[in-house]
Amino acid sequence: MDGKIENKKEGKMAKGLNYEVEDMQAAVLHQAGSETINLSLDIMNIIVREQWEITYPFEYENIRSL
Repeated sequence: MDGKIENKKEGKMAKGLNYEVEDMQAAVLHQAGSETINLSLDIMNIIVREQWEITYPFEYENIRSL
C-alpha cells in the first residue's frame, strides 16, 4: 500500500459496507498484504453484527454489573 488515506463520507452504513467489499476485492486482486484484508474483514464483521443485532453475553458482562 502507498500509505494514502482516503476518507469517504456516507450517510448510510450499507454504503460503508459496499466500500469495504470493494476494498477487499481490490486487495485480493492486487494481492495486498494480509493486514489490509484482515482489517476489512474485521470491519465487515462489526457492521454485519450491528445490522443483525448479534451480541455475545461476554460483551456486556461489565455493563450489567454497574
